[in-house]
Amino acid sequence: MSTSPELTELNFRPNLKNFLDLSQDELTDFAREVAASQGVIEVYIHPFFYSNQVTSQIYGEKYSAGQEVESAITKHLTGNRGQQKRPSLIFEERGLEQTLPAKLAGFQGLLIYLKTKTRQAALDDGHTNQQISLEAILLEKLEQLGVKEILIGGAELKENYKGGRPSLEGCVGEAMGIFGKKFKVTVMDNLTVKKSKPRPHLSYGAE
Repeated sequence: MSTSPELTELNFRPNLKNFLDLSQDELTDFAREVAASQGVIEVYIHPFFYSNQVTSQIYGEKYSAGQEVESAITKHLTGNRGQQKRPSLIFEERGLEQTLPAKLAGFQGLLIYLKTKTRQAALDDGHTNQQISLEAILLEKLEQLGVKEILIGGAELKENYKGGRPSLEGCVGEAMGIFGKKFKVTVMDNLTVKKSKPRPHLSYGAE
């Protein structure tokens, strides 16, 4: 996933690739970028949920908030072409991954994604029917690539309290629970649609 000037100046429509289908050379490039960012990567869960499949009539004020976050994500990922970006993974619902290159025209290098089968199964990409097995493979592969910390955004996050204990809900919350088994996960506040008002810069998982 190179961000060299030779590649980025040729074509600003990103090359869409599934994370599980990356070649060894592409994985090596990804690992190099992870090392350059001190082990920190960005993960986006359903970043264009609102613009892809809902209307303002259904979601009201939350639709406008979702659009604002989507605009911020687009600007964050495609702006400042000469600036080094952290490696990024995008989790999108099945069939909608093909909309990503148009939405993120200008993104440097490979646009790496995983498909999600349902909103509830936030990390099932369709390669296998065994979600737990896929989660284990994904976590192990990210660890092998040198990932130490994940900055997360997208839709949606709710911090709930049950019996005095915090519970992370929504697709972003579920993903935090999964990634937190191996990595420290921190919410990117301005790049996350929130169903409640969780603590700012909320972190979860391994330190």
